[in-house]
Amino acid sequence: MFDFDITFAYHLISGAVFGVVLFCSGVGAGVIVVPVLVALFSMSPLTAVGTGSLYAFFAKIAMTAGHSRSSQIHWPSLLRFLLAASPLTFCTAWFLGSHAASKMVQQATAIAILGAGSIALLAMFWSPFSRFLQRVNTHILSFITGVLMGITGVGGGIFVVPALTTSGGLRVKQAVATSIPIGLVLSMLVSMGLGAKGHLDWEAALVMTLGTLLSLPLGSYAFKKLSDTMIRLLASTMIAVSLLSLALKTIQGI
Repeated sequence: MFDFDITFAYHLISGAVFGVVLFCSGVGAGVIVVPVLVALFSMSPLTAVGTGSLYAFFAKIAMTAGHSRSSQIHWPSLLRFLLAASPLTFCTAWFLGSHAASKMVQQATAIAILGAGSIALLAMFWSPFSRFLQRVNTHILSFITGVLMGITGVGGGIFVVPALTTSGGLRVKQAVATSIPIGLVLSMLVSMGLGAKGHLDWEAALVMTLGTLLSLPLGSYAFKKLSDTMIRLLASTMIAVSLLSLALKTIQGI
C-alpha cells in the first residue's frame, strides 16, 4: 500500500516522536503535528488540520486504551466536556472545508494555528495567563476548545487540561489522561468535517499512526518516570520548534 521512500520514513519517524510527546503531555496532536505537516511536508494548512486530526484520532485510540488500564481517565468530566465542545468542533471544520479554495482562508488558518500554539506556550510558562485559564468556567473553555479545534486542530490539551485541573478538580496526570479521549472524539469530528470536503492525506496519517504505535512502550515508560516539570519542558520544546517552522513557512507565503 505504501511506497518505502524517504517520505514514508519521515512520516514514520515523525509519528514515533509525536506519539511519545502526546502520550506524556496530552498536548501535541494539533499544536505540534499540524505545523510540522505544513512546514516540513508542504501540506496546505487545511489539509494539514484534517490529516493531523485523523492521525490524532487513530493514535489516541491506543493511548486512550493505555490510560484506561491505568484507571486515570475521569469519565464524568469527559462526557460533560464533550457535550459542550463537539457540535462547535464539527460545524466549524465543515464550514472551513467548504471555503478551502480561498487563499485567505488558508492563510488565516495558518495564522490561527500559530496563535493557538502561542496560547499553549503562554499557558505553560506565564503564570498570570495560566491562572487566568484556571479561573475560566469549564463550559466556556469547552466552547473555546470546540471552535479552536474546528479551525486549527489545536486545543485539546491547551484548554482541556487547565479546565479539568481547576473547576474539574482532577490531578495533573489524571487531567492529561482524561484529555486524550476528549481529543480523540474532537479530532474525529474535525477529520470528518474536513475529510468530507477532501482535505485529508490518508497515507500520511496512517504511516504516522504506525510510528506512534511503535513508540507507545517508550511513551508509557516516560509518562511513568518523568516529572510534571520534565513533561512540560518536553512538550514546550516541541511546540516552539514546530511553531517556528510554521512561522517561517507562513512568511514565505505557505
